[in-house]
Amino acid sequence: FALNALAIGIGAAVSLKFSSQKKCLKISCAGMLLCSLLITLTLNCGGPIWCFEPLLVVLCFMMGLSFTVATAAAMDAARANAGTASAILGTGGFLFGSIVSPLSGLGNLMVSASICLLIGALGAAYFARLALKNKDL
Repeated sequence: FALNALAIGIGAAVSLKFSSQKKCLKISCAGMLLCSLLITLTLNCGGPIWCFEPLLVVLCFMMGLSFTVATAAAMDAARANAGTASAILGTGGFLFGSIVSPLSGLGNLMVSASICLLIGALGAAYFARLALKNKDL
């Protein structure tokens, strides 16, 4: 757990080193999608923990990259209503967490958790694509 949290923090720090937010968002979303696919394969093919955990650490690193850029872009877009935008971002995280938690426990845990992981990664990639299309970062 601590290693995953550390990976998120390192990802957030590394995101500041990118030359553009657009490039960072593209790389992080592609990385999250790739890691999610590999984790899904590992979980559903009965892969050992030593295959699963490094993929999870890399996924957390990619999440750290994307969280920083996505939050900065959202706050920049709603500069006049920064408090409201921050509240919506915080509420969204809790809302999706409350939806995914019971879904990930349905049926076979490995299958349902990997489906939730893939849907989350696809959602992040979709919304990042919309943001990149509508506004230059």
